[in-house]
Amino acid sequence: NAEHAGLKTAVLFGVLRDVVQLKERYKTSNVAFCFDSETSLRKKLSPSYKSNPVSDTAPAKDKKCLKRQKQVFRDEILPELGFNNVFSYEGYEADDVVASFVTKSAWDDDCVAASTDKDLYQLLSPRVKIYNPLTKREFKEDKGQKHYGKHNTYF
Repeated sequence: NAEHAGLKTAVLFGVLRDVVQLKERYKTSNVAFCFDSETSLRKKLSPSYKSNPVSDTAPAKDKKCLKRQKQVFRDEILPELGFNNVFSYEGYEADDVVASFVTKSAWDDDCVAASTDKDLYQLLSPRVKIYNPLTKREFKEDKGQKHYGKHNTYF
């Protein structure tokens, strides 16, 4: 368990490694980072939203450590590395922010969303791909139909 200044760094190291690999794979420096806000509008409307008994039993110490790592990564490390496109909107989850970017952007360029969140499959289109950093697989518009037998909008 690597630490720096009392902060565990293994998760941060892994994410930064993935960012470097993604920049090289897609030959771009246009990178945006989207984070969940501390509060969730969906959770306020439905308290059982994303209640997971397994993750809810994780030790408070671990949850606090991960929350601190995310905060340091978002607020300190990314800006120090020159990443200025760091977004989090009060009440919204990261996938909502990503969806807003790729569906409402004026960009004509192709977009790649790097995530393990299957909910993002509904964004797949001729100009939007999903890259899963855990499996190192890229998914294109026909992903849902080919893999799950369901159209992308099902997700």
